[in-house]
Amino acid sequence: MVDKSFMTSFGVLERSEGPEETSVWSTRIVVDNRFFDGEIPLYILTKAEKPSDNMLRLAEAILGHMERYLETGISFLKRTLTEQAIDFKISGREGSI
Repeated sequence: MVDKSFMTSFGVLERSEGPEETSVWSTRIVVDNRFFDGEIPLYILTKAEKPSDNMLRLAEAILGHMERYLETGISFLKRTLTEQAIDFKISGREGSI
């Protein structure tokens, strides 16, 4: 029998059925930094019964640098929307916000 949840260093992962005979393990991570304040879902997909130790270490490493990833994502969006304002139908006034 496969466990439905287990504790990790970053919270309890809950199991649900995923596509093509995979398991989806998920939790919600509370983030409070200069870019975002709220919950971010975390999903780990695996064909194994549980995520491997390597998967869990990778998730922990990513979560440990969450602020950097959020900053990179926001910078990418700002740059893309600025450079492609016409494609995204962004008016001059909207672009200056």
